[in-house]
Amino acid sequence: MWLKKKTEKELIEGIIRSDVSSYEEVYRHWFPLLRTFVFGMVKDSARAEDIAQNVLMKLWLRRDRLDSTLSLKNWLFVLARNEIFNVLKSKGHRLLSYTDDLPEKADSEYVTEERLYVDEAQSRMTSLLSSMPEKRREVFLLSRQGNMDAEEIARRMQISPRTVEKHLELALRELRKRMN
Repeated sequence: MWLKKKTEKELIEGIIRSDVSSYEEVYRHWFPLLRTFVFGMVKDSARAEDIAQNVLMKLWLRRDRLDSTLSLKNWLFVLARNEIFNVLKSKGHRLLSYTDDLPEKADSEYVTEERLYVDEAQSRMTSLLSSMPEKRREVFLLSRQGNMDAEEIARRMQISPRTVEKHLELALRELRKRMN
């Protein structure tokens, strides 16, 4: 087991009680693993480090919602996956708002190029989503646009949470593959 002093359940219970040493032990173990996982998807070491830190920060900030009977690994990696998607999704929005805020004297060719990039990315995303099987697309949209977790989606669609997770995994894999 990866834990030196406490079991995973004890660490989660410690974090729920705001025990900093439990959080630090989890952080030391999971940060490098999360950073590597995220880097594999975003291919940017600075962004991977930021996302891994955000995930672990959310662990601390949401400690009152933790359940010591559930897998910490699953919770962290699902949160990391969602953070990755949110960062990639907001990247287009940041580009759009950045170009909207440029002074009028800015090179209009540059502004046009940035808007074309954003429009093309949004168009490709829409096209990719429409080419997915119906259930996969519905699960993905409920997760990303509806901000629903796997349990909520499973109840709504009357499928198992594992099926929801598999649909999300396949959707993200397909999007990553076809967007690169």
